[in-house]
Amino acid sequence: MTSAMPATISAAASEPARIMCAPEKPVTVMVSAAIEGAPDLIVDDGSHLLEPARRCFFRLFERLSPGGWYCLEDWGAGYWESYGGPQAGVHRLLYEVLDEIAMPDRVKPEAGRYRQLGSPMPISDFRVSTVEPIAFIQRS
Repeated sequence: MTSAMPATISAAASEPARIMCAPEKPVTVMVSAAIEGAPDLIVDDGSHLLEPARRCFFRLFERLSPGGWYCLEDWGAGYWESYGGPQAGVHRLLYEVLDEIAMPDRVKPEAGRYRQLGSPMPISDFRVSTVEPIAFIQRS
């Protein structure tokens, strides 16, 4: 397949839910599919590598509907040497997101990508599970 596969299922609130399955797809394919509508949930169960996860997050998070959730699945794999290890694993992305929430001065260059652009990320909630390494970031 050359593009993401949208599907419609019945949601609990009787609104249709769109599911986009894009295994091993470039972020540009996923972004173009997300442009069709703002998703309520994005689950990133991708490469478990920092740079691809970072590219997906910073391109797709802004496309979420207000109140929507971005899920980074299996962030704990980043501690394994084969996935970057403690200094370069996908868990580092969570540190960047926490910086967005915690640092009150949004103009410091060390405060993260969005702050360097002068625009804070619209984050209203951040939850991390340590039992099953899943992080949920909610768009405000």
